[in-house]
Amino acid sequence: CEQCGGMVMRTFPDIRKFAWKSTKETAWQTTIATAGSGRCRTLTNRKYPKWTIVTKFQTLTDEEKNTMFGFINQIKGAYEPFFFLDPEDNKETNIPLPTCGTNQYQCVMKMGDYVQPVYKVENLHVFVDGVELPKTEYTESGGVIQLRVSQVGKITASYTYYWKVIMKNDGFKITAIFKNINQSDNLTLETVE
Repeated sequence: CEQCGGMVMRTFPDIRKFAWKSTKETAWQTTIATAGSGRCRTLTNRKYPKWTIVTKFQTLTDEEKNTMFGFINQIKGAYEPFFFLDPEDNKETNIPLPTCGTNQYQCVMKMGDYVQPVYKVENLHVFVDGVELPKTEYTESGGVIQLRVSQVGKITASYTYYWKVIMKNDGFKITAIFKNINQSDNLTLETVE
């Protein structure tokens, strides 16, 4: 696919046992140069911010532990990007969509007034002026909705979205606490384009 350099992107295992103490951080990697006169120039080479998500599993069964180790080894640690369903930020409801081609609309996530594209969605419902289109009237691939025919009106959509991320660290540690009870160290993920 275009978003992942030709490889089929994997999806993080559906294990929803994250600890409540998780963090999200956004950064633009801005360079600031200040001249002797006080004039300031700024530069960033990022089109979208780098998000860092830090979480951990409070408890995992032995089967879930094996699923996680299997996944980490399939993606070769920090080698391969994947899709992650964040437990808190993962849904948009009736969000206006920007156009990105003829009868094409980009799925996005919104944080306050800031909007950026997403590349994997599910549970998709598309609306024209608040009226839902039948699923036969559109397709979706890589977060882009293609309408079969041109529509007159405001195009909005509701969906669950995934974050495109990579592991910040190359490995992952899980500790056995008791029989069939395991706990993970922090899992640190960073968004990629």
